[in-house]
Amino acid sequence: MLVLAAASSHPARADAGTGGSDRVAGILDAQRELRDEMSHSKGKYARLNSDAKAKIRERQDRVAELLEGASSLSDLRPDRQVEVVNALEDINTLITENRADHQTCWRERRTGTTMMSTVCATQAERDRLAEDARAFKSDPGVCIPTGTAGAASCGRIGE
Repeated sequence: MLVLAAASSHPARADAGTGGSDRVAGILDAQRELRDEMSHSKGKYARLNSDAKAKIRERQDRVAELLEGASSLSDLRPDRQVEVVNALEDINTLITENRADHQTCWRERRTGTTMMSTVCATQAERDRLAEDARAFKSDPGVCIPTGTAGAASCGRIGE
C-alpha cells in the first residue's frame, strides 16, 4: 500500500507510515521542520544549492496542497496518494542526492483487467527494465519448424 511506501525515518517522509490520523499531520510537520532547517545558512542542509532548495520547496507546496483537508492518506483518492508519495520521494532524492534509489509510483491497468493498480519502481529498476527491453528488441530470437513433429530450431537471426 502507498502508505507503507511513504514510510521512512528520513525527515522528508517521517511519520508517513504511522497509524491513525497522525499521518498527514506528521508529514506536514516533517516538511515544516525540513523547510525551517533549509532556511539556515549552516546545518545539515547547507550543502544544498539554491536550485535544489527551490525544487524541494515546490514539492513541499504540492504536498501541502494535496493533503489539505485530509486527516489520513487513506482519505485521498489513489491518484492523489501516488502524487503525494512521488513528491515525498522527489524531496528525499534531492536531499540525499541518490538518484538511483529514487522511487516513482504510477497507476496503470494490468493486461487482462480494467482495474487500476499502483506500481512503484526505483530509477535503477526502471533503467534496467528499459535496457532489457532495448536488448530484446534489438536482438530477437527466431524459431523455425524443423519438420520433426513439434520440434523447432531456435536461435538468433543471422546464426
